[in-house]
Amino acid sequence: MEFHLIRFLEYREPLLHHLCTITIYHWDLKTRELAAKALGGLAPLAPEYVISDLLPDIVTATASPFLAVRHGAILSLGMVAKVLGPRLQKDRAISTMILAVPGNIPERYVQDFGASLTLSAVANYIGCLSRAGWDFGESSHGMRHGQFFEYFVQALTTCKEAQEIVPEFTSFVAKYGLSDEQRSV
Repeated sequence: MEFHLIRFLEYREPLLHHLCTITIYHWDLKTRELAAKALGGLAPLAPEYVISDLLPDIVTATASPFLAVRHGAILSLGMVAKVLGPRLQKDRAISTMILAVPGNIPERYVQDFGASLTLSAVANYIGCLSRAGWDFGESSHGMRHGQFFEYFVQALTTCKEAQEIVPEFTSFVAKYGLSDEQRSV
């Protein structure tokens, strides 16, 4: 229904606002996942609004102490970064902000209660960046590449649903490759 309504300009921003302030943070896991997918489909219809008004709050929420908020924000950011990648990468400040997200997640959130959910969301986020061909900068085989690889290793060894992470990891490896040291892990 949102796809039909969003064609009308007067509904576009309110629907996106509701999706990004309420639905992506819903208590139900499947609702958050569907909201993130919907945002991926709807963001190209109002990219300026998503980037200027909604994206900063989503990025901030990726480090939320509340698991549902953090999970929904990371999934949603990945979808937005995938569909608006070329536009987002042109702005150095926005690109830096998006690429810094995994490094801004406190360590306890990937080790304590809810770690598997956070790690699966981060794996999805990195997979989205990989599919969109994001440039990790000069550190593509340095710190950022290594950090992303470590998140995959942790996710694959922690998450019960590791088979859902394999396609994300495959996208990452296909785009950026692995160092000899990473191959030995």
